[in-house]
Amino acid sequence: MYKKILAAAIGAALIHTSASAASISASPDGVPTKGAQKSTLAVGLGVAAPSSAYRSYDDSTSAVPLVFFNSKNFYFEGFEAGYKVIENRSSRLSVILMAGGEEFDAGDSDIDGLDDRDRSFMAGVRYRYMAKWGIVDAKVAADISDESEGTTARVSYGYPFHVSDRFVVLPRGFVKWMSSDYADYYYGVSEDEGGLAAYAPGSSLKYGAELLATYEINKKWKVLGGGRVSMLDSDLEDSPMLDDDMESMVFAGVTYSFW
Repeated sequence: MYKKILAAAIGAALIHTSASAASISASPDGVPTKGAQKSTLAVGLGVAAPSSAYRSYDDSTSAVPLVFFNSKNFYFEGFEAGYKVIENRSSRLSVILMAGGEEFDAGDSDIDGLDDRDRSFMAGVRYRYMAKWGIVDAKVAADISDESEGTTARVSYGYPFHVSDRFVVLPRGFVKWMSSDYADYYYGVSEDEGGLAAYAPGSSLKYGAELLATYEINKKWKVLGGGRVSMLDSDLEDSPMLDDDMESMVFAGVTYSFW
């Protein structure tokens, strides 16, 4: 149950942080600005429905409470916490702690003999740049929990469409790189595991697209939603743990802002 809640919370963070970036107003020259910095706190409830590429795997829809906090120096969004080293009208550089995006619960698989692959808790840096031509977001993080002992890097580009003053849609493309240790932990099969042939992928890529949206009902209430599709490269696709080269997630939720 804990793992399913964590997965849903990470999906919620994906939607909320992207929607927040998309909602930033633009100055007359088209460069986004944030105005006076102040602390914010929002809580709510979300539902996430993932679909993994793992063979004979039970992906369950999960509900999760949402908590998002942002201040001058710190933020907490889903399962990512950050300290803002630099933040100005167009960019933000943060030191982050986060939960990785991959896991495998052997109890949800119909294949006998496989071990759990728990999520990695990671430390790294994140940089976001906003301009009139769009939003670039990049992060690099390494496992500090002795789970995968690997490293990941992710870069995305999106362009926000302000459908109205209250409704913002952000389509976004991304690429995620995984080191060989990270990819092997989540998609490889060791010789000690039964049921499948041993397999060890090298460093690998995921790439895909997201569609994220936010609608402000009023100053306090906000509805969030969206989806993500990820394609897996050939090293991952060849793993005997998988029966597909695609992963996906859809998410919807509502938050209430206290300040």
